[in-house]
Amino acid sequence: MYPTSNLEILANAWNCLSVQILESQISEYFLYNSQFVPKMIQSKSAFIEHLERKFNAIRLLKDFGRMSVMAELGYHPSLNNRACIILTQIIDEKSEKVMLLIEEVGNLITTITVCHTPSPETAILKDRKSQ
Repeated sequence: MYPTSNLEILANAWNCLSVQILESQISEYFLYNSQFVPKMIQSKSAFIEHLERKFNAIRLLKDFGRMSVMAELGYHPSLNNRACIILTQIIDEKSEKVMLLIEEVGNLITTITVCHTPSPETAILKDRKSQ
């Protein structure tokens, strides 16, 4: 099944570590804000370059068996059940979760925000919401 929403496409890009999957969905007028990156990224080209470097580093660590990454769709109760991605990164057996939120205009992503507040641990994963 092919991803249909921009959130699904973003999750797929992370799960495949492929910028190409995502690039056409990013607006030319784009902002990337992360609680882990000191400066906001304010263009599509700078973001694509940043994400490609990040994916290359993750691939290298995966090749050495030191890291895994999984992006899952979910909803966060404290954000009025806003759809999000819960990104789990495991490096050297230490698990770290962050939440990715997007904003869209038309069918393009205009903003991606990466955060750990509110806690990604309290998000409800889409596959588990109906259980």
